[in-house]
Amino acid sequence: ATLSRDLRSDYWSVQTSFSGDLPIDLAGGAVQWAAGAEFADEEYQDIYDSYREAQNVLGSAGNSASGGRDRWAAFAETKLPVTNDFDISLAVRYDDYSDFGSEVSPQIAARYQVTEWLKVRASYGQGFKAPNLTDLYAKYQQSFEGVQDLTRCRAQGIADKDCANVQMETYKSGNTQLEAETSESYNLGLVLEPVDKLLVSLDYYNVEIEGLVSALEFEDIFKLEQEGNLPPGVLVNRGPSTDGIPGPVTMCVGKKVPDCGLINANANLGYREVTGMDLRLQYQFDTEYGSFAPEIQWSHIAKFEEELLGNVFEREGMEEYPANRANFNLLYSIGDFAVNYRYNWIDSMEANSKGRFASWDMHSINAIWT
Repeated sequence: ATLSRDLRSDYWSVQTSFSGDLPIDLAGGAVQWAAGAEFADEEYQDIYDSYREAQNVLGSAGNSASGGRDRWAAFAETKLPVTNDFDISLAVRYDDYSDFGSEVSPQIAARYQVTEWLKVRASYGQGFKAPNLTDLYAKYQQSFEGVQDLTRCRAQGIADKDCANVQMETYKSGNTQLEAETSESYNLGLVLEPVDKLLVSLDYYNVEIEGLVSALEFEDIFKLEQEGNLPPGVLVNRGPSTDGIPGPVTMCVGKKVPDCGLINANANLGYREVTGMDLRLQYQFDTEYGSFAPEIQWSHIAKFEEELLGNVFEREGMEEYPANRANFNLLYSIGDFAVNYRYNWIDSMEANSKGRFASWDMHSINAIWT
C-alpha cells in the first residue's frame, strides 16, 4: 500500500502588555504593576490515507484527527515592596476557551531577606490546563503491543513476575468529552549565600492536579478490569471464558472498533499529588591556575500519588518515576580554553512486575577553545 499523511497546524495570536509604577510608595519603594491581554486561534489536521482510514493496512499505527479552538485571556500582576527586605507579588489571569468555558488562576508569592546571606521565599497558585487538541480529537490508533495480561494470568494462578508478554491489538484514541485539568501548588524555599559566589538553594513543593487527562498504563487497566471499575471509553474485549478463565483479548479481523481489541481512550482519570524537594549548590572561585565553577543539583520526589476512579497508585520509586535524580557539573576555564565535565545520575526503580532496574549514570566532557 502507498501510505501518506498530511499534517498541518495553523496558529496565530496577538497580545499586548503594559507595565509601570503606581503613584504609591511603600517603605521598600514604589508599587510596580503589569497588565495585558491576548487572543489566540489554532487549528490542526492530521489526515491519513484512505486505506488506513478504512483499517485495511495491518501493522500501521495511527489514524486521522483534526480540530481547532480559540481563546482570549487577560492578566495583571503587582509587586508590593513592603520594606527593603520584604515584598509580596500578586497575580491573576483569566482565560476563556471556545471549547471549555473560562477559568480564573490567581497566584501570591512573597520574599523575605532575613539577613544579608539568607533569603526565604514562598508561593501559592492555582492553574488551569485545557486538553491538547490531539487528546480531544484523535481517532482510534492501532498498535500491537507486548502486554502482560494480568487478568488471565491471575485467574490461572500465575504470579505477576512470571506472566508472559502477549502481543495484543490495542487502540488509543481521543475523547471529545474531556474537561480541563485544574491545579493547586505551593512552594517554600531557602536561598543562602554564606560567602561570595557561593549559592545554596533548597525548595519544597507540593502540586495537586484534579481532572487529570491521561491514558491508563496497561498494568492499571487489568487491575481495574478485575475490580470491575474501568473508566468510560476504556474497554477490554475478550473471547469467551473457559473454566472460569477469561478469554484472550480479541483481534479485530472481521470486527469493528471499539468492539474488539483493547481500547484505551484518554479520560479525566482522577487526581495526582506530587511532593518533593530540589537542592542546588553553585560556587565559583578563581585561582592563578584558572577559574573553577562546580554545581550540584539534586531532586527528590517524596510522593507521587495518583487516584484513578477511587484506586490509589503510589508511583514514587516505581518504573518511570525515580525517587531521586542528581547532576554534577564542573566548568574549568583558563584563557581561551575551557573544559566542562557533567555527571548525571538516576536512582534505581522498581520494575512493573519484573524486579528492579539498577541506577543509571552518564559522564560527558566537552573541551572548548575560543
